[in-house]
Amino acid sequence: MRGFKNKKSHKKQQISQIISDVGWDKLVQHVTYKAAERGKIVDKINPDNTTQVCSHCGTKKKEKLRLGDRIFYCSKCGLEIDRDLNAAVNILTKSSYYNPMHTVGLAGMNGCGDGTSTTGLGIGSQVPPMNQQTLNLLRG
Repeated sequence: MRGFKNKKSHKKQQISQIISDVGWDKLVQHVTYKAAERGKIVDKINPDNTTQVCSHCGTKKKEKLRLGDRIFYCSKCGLEIDRDLNAAVNILTKSSYYNPMHTVGLAGMNGCGDGTSTTGLGIGSQVPPMNQQTLNLLRG
């Protein structure tokens, strides 16, 4: 009986995962459709290790960051940056639309695409440049 119960539980987990995947697929499909209406592009990026890799030198941390760790510090190059901003820069550079030859810096960008500067965070020119298409993805 016990083996049967575990198989049933595993089957429920699989069904739950499938339903979750369908939900995310529908969201991506809807966002892609809406982006296309506005002449924008959606690029799906694998987020693996984006919080663990230095966005400046590419060094991967040996120890995992905990959720409570809000600052990313690279012991190799000395970069000190908000962990979410570090992950965002890593995601941008993973994009197939990222082109370092067409540079537009992050300075002057906040989450809405206007206003504040990142220079107060102590990152200045250490943040990789972005191309115009990537900025359009951010601005929506």
